[in-house]
Amino acid sequence: MSPVITSLTVYGQKDGTGLLNSTGGYNGAGIGGNSRDSGGNITIIGGEVTVSGSSGGAGIGGGVDGRGGKIVIEGGTVNATGGRYNAAGIGGGWLGNGGRISINGGTVNATGARGANLGACR
Repeated sequence: MSPVITSLTVYGQKDGTGLLNSTGGYNGAGIGGNSRDSGGNITIIGGEVTVSGSSGGAGIGGGVDGRGGKIVIEGGTVNATGGRYNAAGIGGGWLGNGGRISINGGTVNATGARGANLGACR
């Protein structure tokens, strides 16, 4: 079976008023991979994004044992909190690597649980 590469692009609406709130399912990221899944390709261009990982999932990125994937933030306000078991706010879930993270604009508040705010947690 070939791995599935997922993509998500978040655009803010007129005047940046778009909202996205998400919480990951068991061991999953708020936005990105489920348990043992990569975050795929995630791009945030605007709006207000507030996400939390569940258990060992990143706020944005991989689930438990999942790498962060390719995460690009161009603008907007991003609040990302990793799950309570060593997950990054943005990047890898518990035991996963951080992937590729680029922050080129916007306001980013990333909080890791007992680990990195951005990147990988072990």
